[in-house]
Order: sequence, then structure tokens, then C-alpha cells
Amino acid sequence: MDNSSDCPLHRRIAELEEQVKQQQVALKKQQADQRINNRYQELVEHAPVCIHEIDRSGKLVKMNPAGLEMLGLSQESEVINTPYLDFVGDANLGRIQGLMQEALKGNQASHFHFTVETPTGDKTFESNFIPILDSRGDISKLMGVTSDITLKQQSESHLIKAKERAEHENLAKTRITANISHELRTPLNGILGASQLLSFENLSDEQTELVDIIHSSSDILLELINDLLDISSLEIGENRLILKETNLTNLIKNIFNMFSIDARNKGLSYKINGIDELPKFAYIDALRITQVIQNIISNAIKFTDHGSININIEVENLSTSSFLFIAKITDTGLGIPKTKQQDIFTAFTQLDMDMAKRQKGSGLGLAICHQLCELMSGSIQVKSQPGKGSIFTIKIPMQVKKHQPNDSTSLKQQFEFERQYDKTILLVEDNIVNQKVTKKLLLKLGLNVKIAHNGQEALDLCKGEVFDLILMDIQMPIMDGIQAAEFISVLPNFTQTPIIALTASATEQEQLKCNAAGMSGLLAKPINFKALVKEFDLWF
Repeated sequence: MDNSSDCPLHRRIAELEEQVKQQQVALKKQQADQRINNRYQELVEHAPVCIHEIDRSGKLVKMNPAGLEMLGLSQESEVINTPYLDFVGDANLGRIQGLMQEALKGNQASHFHFTVETPTGDKTFESNFIPILDSRGDISKLMGVTSDITLKQQSESHLIKAKERAEHENLAKTRITANISHELRTPLNGILGASQLLSFENLSDEQTELVDIIHSSSDILLELINDLLDISSLEIGENRLILKETNLTNLIKNIFNMFSIDARNKGLSYKINGIDELPKFAYIDALRITQVIQNIISNAIKFTDHGSININIEVENLSTSSFLFIAKITDTGLGIPKTKQQDIFTAFTQLDMDMAKRQKGSGLGLAICHQLCELMSGSIQVKSQPGKGSIFTIKIPMQVKKHQPNDSTSLKQQFEFERQYDKTILLVEDNIVNQKVTKKLLLKLGLNVKIAHNGQEALDLCKGEVFDLILMDIQMPIMDGIQAAEFISVLPNFTQTPIIALTASATEQEQLKCNAAGMSGLLAKPINFKALVKEFDLWF
């Protein structure tokens, strides 16, 4: 009896316990939802961007403090039930209304921009529309998230303008560089051409030495121009090496020869030893090495009034493909106190008034030498005694070229053994010196030469005469070489005639420009005899 009467009671108790559990679960879920909602409201209240809600009729039903501040308002009641489109500006009405309608269909509108006129000036905003669902899963309203990106846009605008200014300045720099290159190469063409022509003559030993100095110094100057006027080398603050296969022995000889007259004028003994120990060819930055050694030799001559300056070259093999280049420049000059020997490698350092009067410089030379040696993974050191002289030791690791070409033929021998051509050439060149020098070089090759002073004159000649080849300068008055080549290359008698550009700017862009004008080749100024012969061999 007891068991039968207890059964319904037990079931009822179990049902009540289950209901309590369900209510507890529902209460916990409600409390969790409330906590989430409170957290959401807290985030909305403190969000640094405008968060607002828009009902299906397009009216604002909620806006957080950041949004009110963005609009210059203090109370949320000032915007409630106000059409959202009232705040977007007339110019944006149609576009943003369309975005709202799309969002109410379930298509989120993300990251759209609009600009509004305000009393403090135009402001630009970035906004999003996010559909919000009710308990039945229908879209009941939209949540908007809007941020003021005026400062960001202004910064981007300033960056774009700064970029445009930088590009304009780079273009101006490129033009200036091209002009400098042309202006430097034009007189250098005369110097190099004249020295080559002098090599033909029967000169005394002393005259031959002087011509060699002119030629070698011009070669170094040309290399300096080639490297210094490389646009990438002119970027501010950029230090990089330009490694090229270089005749190392000739480079060192040329640097040495540059100062032989200065040393002779001061009555100094001036010698170089060990140069024959060097590998003939190496991969080096000839410009940097020249800068360092020139600076040390120049200083040695300046600060040595009597005695000698000796340059000793040594080689230490590092591997089968590399070696350590060592140059020791020893002078019997003023010398440097031991306490000052490290200071001389610091920028703007000069030792005393006597040296400052002699130097008449900024004190940057040795500091730059030190930096350049470090850039080449090398070093420069000094040992000195006041009144007895100094020894500067330069050490630079270098890569050696295994298979080295034989170019021991002298310049005069090169001229004598080149073949002769029986052709007629039109030389188009406006510079009188370059006309004379280039014409003499061409005559040495057995060529008949006619001269035009500008592109228009060349075009007029080509209308009545025929030439086997045309050497065309690029920068000329009246009509430049590009225009002249375009006209001449389509004349009936010149469609197959090679037109070779003579230019001080032998860049890839210049090559493309010349090709587009109908030219067949390009020779860089200053004109080199071997380059002329190589070009002629392609056509004759």
C-alpha cells in the first residue's frame, strides 16, 4: 500500500525538480544574456567611434556619447527620432539611402566614405551598416559604426603631395645630372682625344710621360664621372659599392702618375714599388679606392717640404679567389703627434694652425677615407713621428679574376695595328674642339669626313649627298640628334645607313630613345679609339 501511494508523489517531485532545474538554466541564461548586454552597452558607451542604431523607417533610435561628440551635441534626446540622412549632407543623400536599403535587405554595407560640411570645415567619415535581427530572425533595425577619418585623409593627402614633390625633385635631379654629365664629358672628350692623337707623334721620353699622365688622369676623371653621376649613387645618405672588373695595375699606376708633377715641383723623391706583384684584374670599386689613395698621396705631398714619398704595394693571398691589397704611403713630412693620430680620422679634425693653413679644407678627407675603407671591409691606419714623417697603411680585401685578358699592347701600338677604312662619314657635332679631335681620329683610320654643326645642317647635307655612316651628337642647337635621326633615317638613300649616337649619357633610357629614333648604335663620350674601331667593324 505504501509503495503504491508513494509512486505518484515521487513522480510529481521529480517533475517539480526538473522544472526547477529548467528555470535555473533559463535564469542563468537570462543572467548571462543580461551580462553580455550590459557588457555590450558598456562597450558602446565607451567606444571611441560613433555607434548608432537606425530603425526601418530610417530614424535614429540610439547613439553613443562618441557619436554625440562627433555631431557637437550633448544629449542623446537631441537625435532620437531624427532621420539619419539629415546628418550625412545633401551631396551624399542618394548614395547612402541606397546603402541603407541594401542593408535592410540583409546586405551589409561596409567601409563607405562621405564628406560633410561643418562649421569648423569639411569632415570625412567612414561608416558601416550592420543588419540587426529580432527574436523572429527578421531585420528590425540597422547598427551603424562611423569614425572620423578627416586627419587620416589629410595625412594621406600630405603624403601623396610629398611623394609627388619628391618625384618632381628626382626628375629635376635627373635632368641636372644629365646636363652636368654632358658639360663635363664635352671638354673631357677634347682632352682624351688630344692625348690619343699626341700618342701618334714622335715624342721624347719626357713628352711621352706627360702624355701618359694626361691620358691616365683623364681616364680616372672619366671613371669618377661615370660613378658619381650614377643616379643611385647620388641618393642622400646612401653608401654602396659598385664592384666592376678593373685593371688594378693600371688603376694604381694612373693614381701614382697623377701626382708625379706635383712631387717633382716640390723637389721630392717620388717612387712606387711592388706594383708588379698585383693581379692585373680584380673586382673592385675603383672610385672608392681612387678616392682613398688620392687623398693620402695628396696630403703627403702637401705636408712634405723635403725628402721623399714612397708607395709600397703588397699582396697577401686570402684564398684562391681573393687577396688582401696593402698600400703603404710613407712620407718625410711634418708628422703627427701620437695623441692626435686617431683623431685625424674624425670629421672636421685638423691638427694645428700650421696644418690648417696648408690644408685650407674642411677636415673631412681622412674621415671619409676611414669610412670608405670600412665600407670596403678594409682598414686604414697611421704611424707617425713629429718632424720625421708618417706611414699610412691601407688594407682592402679584393676578389681576383682567374682568367685575365692580355691587354699589354700600348696605346700607340693599338693605333698602329688597327685596320684602315675607305669610307665616307658624316660627323654631326656642334662643339668645335670635339669636331677637330674626332675628325683627326677618324682620319687616322683612313676615313673621309664631312662635318655638320647641328641636326638641321646634317639633314640638309643628306638630302644631296650619300654617306656610309653617320656619327650623330645628341645635344645640339637648332635641331638635336634625335630629331635629325628621325628625319634622316626615312630618306630614300639612308634607310640602311647606320646612324651612331654620340652621347654623354649612355644610359638604358638614352639607348631606347636613340633606337626609337632610328639609330643603329651608341658611343659614349669621351670617344675612345678602340670603341670607334669596334663599332666600325660591325658595319664595314
